Amino acid sequence: MDNKATIIAVCAALLLLTLVIACSKGCNKPGQQTAPTHFPQQQKVSKSSKTEKDPYEDWGKSPSSVGSSHGGSSYSDNESAYGFESDTVPPDIISEEQKKILEARFKKDDEEITKINEELAQEFLKRTDFTAKQMEQLKLRTNKNFVTGMNAYKEKDYKTAVKNFNVLAQDKTASPVSRYFAISGIMDTALAMHDVELYFLAARMRAALAATEDLTLIGIHKNTDSLDWVEKVENTLKASKNDKKSYNKCIQLKMDKGYTKETAERMVAKDIEFYTNKFKELLNE
Repeated sequence: MDNKATIIAVCAALLLLTLVIACSKGCNKPGQQTAPTHFPQQQKVSKSSKTEKDPYEDWGKSPSSVGSSHGGSSYSDNESAYGFESDTVPPDIISEEQKKILEARFKKDDEEITKINEELAQEFLKRTDFTAKQMEQLKLRTNKNFVTGMNAYKEKDYKTAVKNFNVLAQDKTASPVSRYFAISGIMDTALAMHDVELYFLAARMRAALAATEDLTLIGIHKNTDSLDWVEKVENTLKASKNDKKSYNKCIQLKMDKGYTKETAERMVAKDIEFYTNKFKELLNE
């Protein structure tokens, strides 16, 4: 009985082992592996929720903020991609001594070029095949004071501009046309400076020139109309600033032409509105 019981127990154990092996093979599909229990399984992402990295999202970022997207290298906050600290100024390419040498050389070259231009201008002025208008243009373009004044005006160096324009305007050897444009330059500069007094001072100079000199070459005939116009506008703008004396002058000028006082007052009111709007840049309004 003991041997028979032993044989039965061994057979039962072998049958149980066979059943366990068969079940373990049937539970997994061919080629499929079970995930290790000590690693979390990766969550699946649906196609609709999956987004790709924008290839341009790093554009405009500093190298220090991009990091691995630039070959895996990164920079500290105080260091740039070129090896300089952010507040470090690169050294000058040339020394101060070399700068002085170059400046002296450039100055000498400029002086030589200016001398050549002046000599060429004098040769041009001797030519007889230019028209009168072309000759006047040449005189202006070769006049040192006018050129300096124009350049200073463009650079908003108004003090230098007025100084040089005035030298030409007062030059009695210069042609009336050259002087006319020099005075016009003063008026333009005064306009940019919002200098009312200088503007009308130059305007009276130009009007006086038109009344006494031959400017037919530029379409201006001798007349005193400009003088009257300057006086009218200057008094009107002063009247707009509650200058009683100038206001009364404007009224009297109208009455001298035969208008009644009431009509004159209405006309002056319209003049004030018109000229303050026309010269608002000069008045800085």
